[in-house]
Amino acid sequence: MLTDQLNQLLDALGISLPGGIQHPTDLTPSLLLAILESLLQARLPISRELRRSKDHDAKMKIFLGVLQHDVLQGSLELTSIDPRRLARGDWDAVVKIAEVLCWLGRNMDLIQENTTSSPTTSTTMTRTLTHSASVSMETPPTTPNEEDSEDEEETRMPRCIHEIPSPIVVPLSPGARWQSHSSSMDSRLLSLERKISPPVRHSGLISVADDDMEIASFESSLNSSTMLRRPRRRLFDSAYESQQRETVVLLKERARLLTEIARLQHA
Repeated sequence: MLTDQLNQLLDALGISLPGGIQHPTDLTPSLLLAILESLLQARLPISRELRRSKDHDAKMKIFLGVLQHDVLQGSLELTSIDPRRLARGDWDAVVKIAEVLCWLGRNMDLIQENTTSSPTTSTTMTRTLTHSASVSMETPPTTPNEEDSEDEEETRMPRCIHEIPSPIVVPLSPGARWQSHSSSMDSRLLSLERKISPPVRHSGLISVADDDMEIASFESSLNSSTMLRRPRRRLFDSAYESQQRETVVLLKERARLLTEIARLQHA
């Protein structure tokens, strides 16, 4: 439901609303501004007087302008939405804006949903606000042929040292790990560890092992596996941070101009 997605978005952005959103019309002008500023991670330079005033029409005009031109970059037409109707909580206007916000939340991985369909009012939308993309991995189902081959390998007598299974657990290679932008994925990274045989020896027949050499090799493999653990990825890399700063500067300038226009129109 739309309200469920809106509540997920508020929780992900850290916006506390007692009782949550029961209806799309609960999206008041102040709440819409708070959601947009949280998505942009920057406060819109709306004057203190305008924020404290009851001129919700001017606030929604700035909100729509920033959302359409700076966030969606014109990929979705919002000019049909009257800021005055949106400020009054008109059902059609509020539902359309709610769909856009939920679509942004899904593309930013703030809303978990099985399907990620865009709002019905748009055919093509460009993702402009993204965090580091998460790469999901699924284990393919085992076919009957694969099961037979595994049973055959288990019953076969190993002849070389590298064919003997080992219970030692080491992490997956870096290329097989999940890539994530959220700290909540750290526990999933640990769950991806599986049992594989460490490369102690790859040739030669089974013979009496040198205990000291095997212990030293085992300790070396544990130390190297520790180094394979990837540190938590930063939310934004340096290139994106630079682009984000430029975007914030442009947003501030646009908001300032829209505020001035709104002030002159109501003068």
